[in-house]
Amino acid sequence: MWEQSTDDGANIQWHHETVQLLKPYLSGHYVSETDTASHPDYARASYKEANWKRLAELRKKYDPDGVFFDFSEGLT
Repeated sequence: MWEQSTDDGANIQWHHETVQLLKPYLSGHYVSETDTASHPDYARASYKEANWKRLAELRKKYDPDGVFFDFSEGLT
């Protein structure tokens, strides 16, 4: 998080580069990691496959109108 919108580009680039550098050491992602909207695969990597599928089932049941953001679009 930063205060000035003029810093967006530099901070987004720093985040992307940092994630790329850490990839060899990662086994997944933390679900609240920044920029999951741009990289929905980070959200999926936060869960075991069975848990991801269960979340999708619960979402269909309790949010059939898609009120909440769906990270699984295009990833199921």
